[in-house]
Amino acid sequence: MVKAKSNTYVQLVRSYREGEKTKHELLCSLGTLDDLKKNKTFVQLAKRLLSLSEHTANNPETLYSSTNQSRVYIDFTELEGTPVNWGYLVYETLWKQLELDSILHQIVSQSKIQFDLNGSCFLMCLEHLLAPKSKAGTYENQHRYLHFEPLELHHLYRTLDALPAQKETLEQHLFQMNQGLFNQKVDVVFFDATTFSFASTIADDLRQFGYSKDGKGGDVQVVFGLLMDKEGRPIGYELFPGSTFDGHTLVPFLDALKSRFAIDQIILVADRGLNSGENLKSIKDHGYDYIVGTRLRNASDAIQRQVFQEEGYIEKYISNYSSLPTGSEQDITIRSILEEMEMDREDEEEEEIEEEAENTGEDSQVVEQIRVVHPELDSSLNPDPHLNPNGKVNPTPNQNVNPAPIFKYKILPYLHEIKKNNKVLSSIPGQLIITWSKKRARKDAKDRENFVAIAQKYIDNPSKMDAVMKKGGRQFLKSADTVEATLQQKVETESGKKEKETNPKKQKRKTQQWLLNEEKIQEDAAWDGYYAIETSRQTMKPGEILGAYHQLWKIEECFRVMKSHLEVRPVFHWKPKRIEGHFVICFLSFVLERTLEYILKQNNIQASPKKIREALNSLQYAVFPVRKQSCYLKMKGNDLSKQIVRILKIKSPEKVLTEEDLSSFKV
Repeated sequence: MVKAKSNTYVQLVRSYREGEKTKHELLCSLGTLDDLKKNKTFVQLAKRLLSLSEHTANNPETLYSSTNQSRVYIDFTELEGTPVNWGYLVYETLWKQLELDSILHQIVSQSKIQFDLNGSCFLMCLEHLLAPKSKAGTYENQHRYLHFEPLELHHLYRTLDALPAQKETLEQHLFQMNQGLFNQKVDVVFFDATTFSFASTIADDLRQFGYSKDGKGGDVQVVFGLLMDKEGRPIGYELFPGSTFDGHTLVPFLDALKSRFAIDQIILVADRGLNSGENLKSIKDHGYDYIVGTRLRNASDAIQRQVFQEEGYIEKYISNYSSLPTGSEQDITIRSILEEMEMDREDEEEEEIEEEAENTGEDSQVVEQIRVVHPELDSSLNPDPHLNPNGKVNPTPNQNVNPAPIFKYKILPYLHEIKKNNKVLSSIPGQLIITWSKKRARKDAKDRENFVAIAQKYIDNPSKMDAVMKKGGRQFLKSADTVEATLQQKVETESGKKEKETNPKKQKRKTQQWLLNEEKIQEDAAWDGYYAIETSRQTMKPGEILGAYHQLWKIEECFRVMKSHLEVRPVFHWKPKRIEGHFVICFLSFVLERTLEYILKQNNIQASPKKIREALNSLQYAVFPVRKQSCYLKMKGNDLSKQIVRILKIKSPEKVLTEEDLSSFKV
């Protein structure tokens, strides 16, 4: 107990040793002593704690000490019971705000379902968000949530069976709720596909063998296509058999955008894996536009000549990667792209950038030069304040007058011709942006070095050819002349000794010899750093196009969150219907997680899924037996958990609860 001014406060403190020192950590503040004296539950709890701490529970002077600081030490390892979580109320609040409980109750009312569909869905989502487990593990773990209505295991499995038929209804409902609650904009949407593997080699109509993006080509898998908005929030998804080619996953979404979501005008952004004549024509036929990556090496000779002609490029120069100056929206878009596109997301690249900054001793000021060969191509960019009237960089400390560019791009009018059997069926006019990045060039060079090293290993050891074929080193090899190899046989001599002798028949075989293809290596190096983006929207400015395509990293990040954080895999199901039901649960979980991230972002709080999970799991009650009933003592949550509870306007439960108090425990 701590006395401050006219009040005495009761606190629960953890005592621990750090080396030879004894330290204390405040777990929670229970309130003023006067208020707690009136709480019979707390008096009983305090007596119970005192009895465990070898103090006399019946001594009022010990129980209510009026000294400035009086501590009672308790060995918590002797207490019965386990902590229970109340942080799940955050997701229950969002669940109700999105009216998922209402739509699920409506589904039940219109069907023959006779179990708690809403509770089963929410519990399985909750476990993916806070403590991922199998469905059996979810059932066994449900007691960890304070005052959660218990569910039967078979209800969880029956829920998985029922959900696939309701997938589109739930997607449409969530889309409408997000537009109403958060003014979700879908003028630009993003699409990509990934794979989820199973620890199995048994194929069926859904689980099939195919190209694995997880590097698990020996297992069956499903292909998962995801559509999201520019805030990274999912709109809808589709499951495809595991053998489905990425390029064939887009068309079903285009139909859904029209029928399910009633979206008439959007720009769809996708990587170059979706860039096929069939897909682009389908996008335009649905009345939409697109921004997609394109393969420059497959482009026409005229386009390839433009790549290597310096005329027309708009060049960018940045001395380092710290705080960026403010400017117009387009200027900020370009500058943010420069920052993000030039920084490799691998730890090795990030550490290298930090080391360079430390070694050069440059300050945090960003200096940029724009050299415009064709000024009319740069109408979307503001003049840079660091340029003098002649277009040269104003010299500043620690900066060369003519540094090498780190990023450049040029815009070309473009006509995408859709051909079949070398016959042009139709064409789509648009724009092509050719980009070059210094860091991308470094990465391309490093990748090629790795492939060349693999190829060299084959030359040294031909038995490794299979590995070379899979890893890409094969492209840098060329065949040498075929040679004759005389096959020798080992024969047993009369004396019993082994010796080598030439086969009289001089059996011969052709042995393929390989060399490094230096011409191919040099040709590949010429393309280092180049990338192209194609759009059918002819009125878009370069900053808008680059900015939209740049955000594709968000959908890759969505896949990482689903695979590593929400643990969509491993999938502990084998029947197609239950696999589909599992992905409905994972989709709902992801919607909740992204919605919470978005709300925090709107309140200027950046929190990763991992930090959010830690925060909500820190909201716990310790459980103590008091006079044959359980008593609950609220523990101290971390700072982020307090912010989340405050932002969502969740009433914090009482610090001490009894079983009787739980009847009123709700959102």
